[in-house]
Amino acid sequence: MENVLYVLDVTFNICRLLVIPSIFILVFILIKKGLKFYTVALLLPFVSLILIMQSFPYLARVKLNNVMDEEVIYFEVGEPLDKAAVFKSLKNLKYVPSKNSHPVGPKIKITIVTDKSRRDLFIRADVNNESVYWLYDSKYSYSRTNNIGYLKLK
Repeated sequence: MENVLYVLDVTFNICRLLVIPSIFILVFILIKKGLKFYTVALLLPFVSLILIMQSFPYLARVKLNNVMDEEVIYFEVGEPLDKAAVFKSLKNLKYVPSKNSHPVGPKIKITIVTDKSRRDLFIRADVNNESVYWLYDSKYSYSRTNNIGYLKLK
């Protein structure tokens, strides 16, 4: 699972760099020659980005669930959140749709050390709901800027 996330993260960074040049090349070719078979290859960065954006958060949540199933040796949450509530929410992490909102406020760091791995996560508060936090994974560049899920703290 770790290797899959790493490959998706590298592919995301490559595709992110190729999207703008692909647009210009695709428009130029379409204007000059029309739609040809080889111009479809220029759509590959777009298709890859869409696939990564759909699959990465799910796979990252699965990986985090696997980490939470290991024996947790150390668990730390930044202030002002309740450590037990965050731990329970991470243990039961599922997809929660956002309701046209965005994260606000400072990053709240979460550190998880198990007998097999270490995870550095961070969360940010939701602008519309005080009990919902956006979850990010510091390990991958994709998940440092795009959330992988939401925590509901009661």
